[in-house]
Amino acid sequence: MNGYLKNRKEKGINILLKNLLSIFITLFVLTLIFNLFYKQIILFYYHSIDDIYRNKSSIRLFDKAERGIIKDRNGYEIATNINSYNIYVSKNLIKSKEDVASILSENCIVDYNTAIKKLNSRLEWVPIKFNVEEELALKLKKRYQGIIVKEEKTRFYNKPEIFSNIVGFVGMDDVGLEGLEYKYDKILKGKDGYISYQKKPNGKIYKHPLNDDKPAKKGKDIVLTIDYRFQEACYNIAKDFCEEYSAKKAVIIVLKSKTGELFAVAEYPSYNSNLHGFGDLSTYKNYAATNLFEPGSVFKIVLAAVAFESKIDTSLLLKEENEDTLIISRRRITDSHNFGRLNFKESFIYSSNIGFVNLGKKLGKEKVYNMVRRLNFLSKTEAGFPGEQVGNLISINKCKDINFANLCFGQGISVTALQLISAYNSIANNGVYINPKIVKEAGGKSSSKKIRKKVLDEKVAFKLKELLKATVENGTGIKAKVDGISVAGKTGTAEKYIENVGYRKGYYISSFVGFFPADDPEFTILTLIDEPKNRYWASETTAPMFAEVVKRIINLDEYRFLVQEDREIIKNGTKRVAKRS
Repeated sequence: MNGYLKNRKEKGINILLKNLLSIFITLFVLTLIFNLFYKQIILFYYHSIDDIYRNKSSIRLFDKAERGIIKDRNGYEIATNINSYNIYVSKNLIKSKEDVASILSENCIVDYNTAIKKLNSRLEWVPIKFNVEEELALKLKKRYQGIIVKEEKTRFYNKPEIFSNIVGFVGMDDVGLEGLEYKYDKILKGKDGYISYQKKPNGKIYKHPLNDDKPAKKGKDIVLTIDYRFQEACYNIAKDFCEEYSAKKAVIIVLKSKTGELFAVAEYPSYNSNLHGFGDLSTYKNYAATNLFEPGSVFKIVLAAVAFESKIDTSLLLKEENEDTLIISRRRITDSHNFGRLNFKESFIYSSNIGFVNLGKKLGKEKVYNMVRRLNFLSKTEAGFPGEQVGNLISINKCKDINFANLCFGQGISVTALQLISAYNSIANNGVYINPKIVKEAGGKSSSKKIRKKVLDEKVAFKLKELLKATVENGTGIKAKVDGISVAGKTGTAEKYIENVGYRKGYYISSFVGFFPADDPEFTILTLIDEPKNRYWASETTAPMFAEVVKRIINLDEYRFLVQEDREIIKNGTKRVAKRS
């Protein structure tokens, strides 16, 4: 019995070995067949095709399209094109990538490894470097047949730091990477073409009159609503105030009140668009459209609007004499100063948090949340900037007493600067919301999305104007006053919420939003300073910043008619109209 089992075991092992041997032989044979097929068929085919292509008697060279111009509303060219020498390699004309890479590195065009990496791409026409010095470019042109030197139009930005947060930039290949260059890339970039050449037996090429060409087509132009004079003035003011307060960022927006056209969207620090992306990544995004922040007391217009709709009189007492602290859900709410007894109007113009929390209790969550939606704080403005963000607010079902109390003075909600200025512009426009716009024309056609809707009753808007005028005349906005011009506006000093950290002492965002002339507004303006040092109250920082912007505007010839002294003359004659609308 033991012998039988032993024989059976040996027989099983033999069968297993035979099977393994068969599998090995089969795999070996298949490998040989595939190797033979690859060498004889596939490689032969590709080498043949390559040889045929290289030996063609004609060749097409890339013809780069000139990019469309980006202009301001007056025709000033913000993004244009200049002549430059650009280096390409036509892989159809070279025998050795290594030789070409060596020549490029020896002449300090690009280093050897970078050149090899570019030449190993799938492109037959390889861009190597743009804006090469003329002497070096012409020297390379005569050095090697496959290195192509072309005099072409290359993107150039006038006053790049001033406009970079709006227009963005293109990469070295002229493709839009940021800002309006990115968003409108298809319109701006045009269509590339080619030029056909004959190829001599020695490899040299020449132009033949009968060859077919497909000339490149220039891209279409874009006209912005921006006025370069406003943009430049606002950039310089932002720079001065940002440096004075050692701040992280300063932003100024100027909006044409009746149309929503953006005349300036300036911020500092900025970046140089002519570096084509070789800079500080943190400065690339447009702060006004993409940065969310808690607005603070400038948000109090929302509750004020609800109060007027609810027929609440401005004399309503909202804060008692010794009411210096509110305790809600074991958290303390205080005012910046000891104001004493305050009614509704006084609570607004002196910016009392306690007064507005008490007002919120009288109004209720539903009415306040409804007004937040109506003033478009929870929707995009559709101004035309890429990557525009939308405000955030906890849902009303999850809104606890402390959440709502904070909301009453602008905490617990995040907004963008564009959303904030648009809400104030609704008051300037007698209750009509008009969305802001950055692009006037794209490719000869109007491309901006236009939103116009009634959000407030005209009487409510009038009462809000009166409150905002009183804030500048007698309240926290007194340093926004400008001689000869009536101004309406509101200050906001908000503790800055830092993600994953919370509210940190000493970190603030100061803002002022207003319009002028107060009774018949021409411009609505937002000034903002992110993390000012030493002094941070908006009444001391962004209110005078607003006044400086107004002064610069009324010093322009076509806006001198806005000054109160000129209005007296206008009453007795014909009202002058601004030359540029």
